[in-house]
Amino acid sequence: MAKPNGSNAPIRYNTFLCIGSGMAGIALAGKLHQIYGSSLGSLGSDVHFYEKADGMGGTWYKNQYPGCACDVPSALYSFSFDPFMDASCLLPKQQETLAYIQRVAEKHSVPQRTSFRTLVYKCEWRTDTQLWRVYLKDLNTGEKYEHECKVLFGATGVLDTPRESGIEGQENFKGVVMHSSQWDSNVELEGKKIIVVGNGCTGAQIIPGLLERNVASIAQFFRSKHWIQPTLSSRKIPTSLIWIFQHIPGVHTLWRFLFFLLLEQTFGLFYENPLSLLYRRFQQYQAQKYLEERVPEKYHKLLIPDFDFACKRRILEPPDYLNSLSSPRVSLHSDLIAAFTPTGIRTTDGQEFSADIVALCTGFKTNEFMYSIETLGENGESLTEHWSKLGGPSAYNTTAVSGFPNFFIILGPNSTSGHMSVLLAIECNIDFALRTLKPVLDGTAMSVTAKPEAERRFVAGVQDALTHRVWNHGCGSWYYRGGWNGMMWPWSSGYLWWISAVIHWSDLDVKYKEKPRSIIKNISLLALLVLVTAFWMSQGNGKQVFDIGKTVAETINKTWEF
Repeated sequence: MAKPNGSNAPIRYNTFLCIGSGMAGIALAGKLHQIYGSSLGSLGSDVHFYEKADGMGGTWYKNQYPGCACDVPSALYSFSFDPFMDASCLLPKQQETLAYIQRVAEKHSVPQRTSFRTLVYKCEWRTDTQLWRVYLKDLNTGEKYEHECKVLFGATGVLDTPRESGIEGQENFKGVVMHSSQWDSNVELEGKKIIVVGNGCTGAQIIPGLLERNVASIAQFFRSKHWIQPTLSSRKIPTSLIWIFQHIPGVHTLWRFLFFLLLEQTFGLFYENPLSLLYRRFQQYQAQKYLEERVPEKYHKLLIPDFDFACKRRILEPPDYLNSLSSPRVSLHSDLIAAFTPTGIRTTDGQEFSADIVALCTGFKTNEFMYSIETLGENGESLTEHWSKLGGPSAYNTTAVSGFPNFFIILGPNSTSGHMSVLLAIECNIDFALRTLKPVLDGTAMSVTAKPEAERRFVAGVQDALTHRVWNHGCGSWYYRGGWNGMMWPWSSGYLWWISAVIHWSDLDVKYKEKPRSIIKNISLLALLVLVTAFWMSQGNGKQVFDIGKTVAETINKTWEF
């Protein structure tokens, strides 16, 4: 283990250290193995992970509520280096997705390199050593210790901290209260009266999931509305097609690419121009018709939004959600909840509803990155202080922060999209980081970070583009908080891949151990050498030049012989 406080033991060191071992952390391990090898002692294995949870899998480990499932096709919600070829259906359930994630994690030795139940509470860049020092706390023992690394990755996720319900008097309720991401599977559901607070993606998934558990009744309370679209979530993938994916090279890659194209074309929904408006109107008409045909008329006004289509995250209907609203055991309510009572909740108009269990599907805190970790860069400036100067959470190419050398946030500010798998953004962030780190990892440089002017230019461009996207207008979505959108990527996923693949070194501050000669200097020296050689040969010294050249060539050949 790393050095405990007060111990004389040396502080543990790894080249790479990652905060979090969810999808982003596992992707980092896979990419390191892919590029630098996985054998013991290789650079690809010189990584350690810290995870505050007690198990592997990130959001798919934490979210175990009834009905939990992925709403992105498994072909895309999988790693490019270890695709999900044996998914049983297009949108697998939580258990199947978690099993796939943990299988990939085991393949790349992530559990063996992870300290679970460990809190990272502070990270500090040490200018004297050009290393990151990370301060940790064992949540089981309370012991504090430190760990140093050359490169630090933040993989804490964007939907990690549950949003509080804001309902007063929870301590008075004699039943069980659970947030969807903190679900207790040991709680008996059969025959119980359930109140569900919220109707986003989780709220839509949990209703049919609870009905399958034979609950007595469900009362769903919500303040906002969402556009709901049909989905192929229950469509099974034939076993013959799964066999083809696993045994015929390239077929699953093509399958994955087709889904990429299918989802990528929907990005046209988000622009603020006449063509995109027409596209949204058509999708809105289809969604409204779909809902009206499946939901009792008494709920139409409660469910049909009065804001622009795609302004908020669209819900791909979980199996039987809309049909379940016709069940006599389900009721919908838009009344505001004033407080908990000993037996349930009370609304602002004085009505009381009894319940055995209250399920909070209230979402997560957003537009916050590494918020619970004191992260100090050069000159002791914290991430919070740095972002306050820019207007909000932001990063160069959505991952690098100026003044924080060798530090990258995986799935950082403005990296998520409203139409594509987050895993594409995760892998783009990692690819960009490892490409820019090349001078550091090959030993020619000590650190790399984005230049302040490059970061300001990139951030300004992102925020300006977002003013011309539907997310910043017309509804109170979780994308946009306090006049700042630190969540959404305003361009296509293809463009995010491009800027992650093509590195603009002029935007980066690379601190070399020895300042390399510029290309102009190298060309100048070569030109001078050619001129001197030509002059010498013109003086009748051709044979001597040939002999010298032959000797140099033989020396180079011997040097590169294996």
